[in-house]
Amino acid sequence: VRDRRAAADLFRALERGLLEASGSLGQLADVEGVERLLGYLQRLPLRALTPGLTEVLARRDLPYALKLEVIARVEELASPDAKRYLDELVLLFGDAPLAGAARAAARRIDP
Repeated sequence: VRDRRAAADLFRALERGLLEASGSLGQLADVEGVERLLGYLQRLPLRALTPGLTEVLARRDLPYALKLEVIARVEELASPDAKRYLDELVLLFGDAPLAGAARAAARRIDP
């Protein structure tokens, strides 16, 4: 539990289709692990990764710049699912600066 050494096994599980590993990865991954998780945005459905991404965004031990990178990478998908997820983040983070970044990213995606 909360053992960062489990991240390698969780990435293997994710690669083998155990999509539930995403949430745990979001809780455990270090900066490089988050970058690796973002690499799955082109290979897996966004909805499979949102639990992990949301965990990353909620963590206090990760740099704010990395969190902005997560939002930017989701925005790059420019899909209806990406817009919906960004809108969910606005509701989740309320008046926090991260919510403002998600709101701006969602607005830049065509409906």
